[in-house]
Amino acid sequence: MALRFPFLAIAIKMPLLLNRSFFIGSLVLSQFVVSSCDSEASKGAKRETLQRQAKKETKAEEERTYRHSFDAKIQMHNYSWNFDFDGDIDSDSMYFVGTGGAHLYYYLKIRLSSTKKTYEFHDIQIDDPTVYDVSYLKKTNFLSPYPPACVVDYYGDLAQTRYGGNLSQHALFFRLEKYVYSKSWLSKGINSDYILLYFDQGEWTIRNFH
Repeated sequence: MALRFPFLAIAIKMPLLLNRSFFIGSLVLSQFVVSSCDSEASKGAKRETLQRQAKKETKAEEERTYRHSFDAKIQMHNYSWNFDFDGDIDSDSMYFVGTGGAHLYYYLKIRLSSTKKTYEFHDIQIDDPTVYDVSYLKKTNFLSPYPPACVVDYYGDLAQTRYGGNLSQHALFFRLEKYVYSKSWLSKGINSDYILLYFDQGEWTIRNFH
C-alpha cells in the first residue's frame, strides 16, 4: 500500500513534520529572545557599574584625603606612607610635631626611606597641620585669596612646570605666618611667605613660590 499510494503517506506525515518544525522554531526563537534580553540586561548592569566607579573615582579625585593619625600625648600628626619625596618609589615618613604653648604651632619632620635620615625643619611652622592636595591651590588660583597652610603633591603640578626637579616626586607648599618667618632665609633669597620645598639631587631645596 505504501508503494501504490506514496502521496497518502506523505500527506499523513506532513502535519506532524510541520508541527515539529514549528515547535523547534518557536523554542529557538524563545531562547534567542531570552538570550538577547539577558545580554542587554548584562550590558546595562555593566554600564551602571562603570558609571558608579567613574563617579567614585571623580569624587575621590575631587576630595582626595591622605592617611593620617594623631598622637595627643606628644602632639604629633603622622602623614607617613602617603608621599615619596626622594623618588625611590617607597613612601617616606612625614610628621608635624607640636611646639607647645598656648597657640600651638607644628614644625615639619621628614624621614626619607632611601637614606634613613631624619630632617627637622624648625623654621617651617604652621598652626593648621591639615595637608591638602594641589586641587585646593587651583581653586584659589594658587596664591589668592588665601591658600591652605600646607599642600603636598607632585613637583610638576605644584611648580606648574615640566622642567626642573623630579616631576614624579612629591614636593611641599607652605603658607607661613609672618611672625614665625625665618629671617635666616633672607640670605638665601627666600623673601616670600609662600615657599616650595622639595628634595633634589641628594639635598633639600627651598625657594620662593611664585
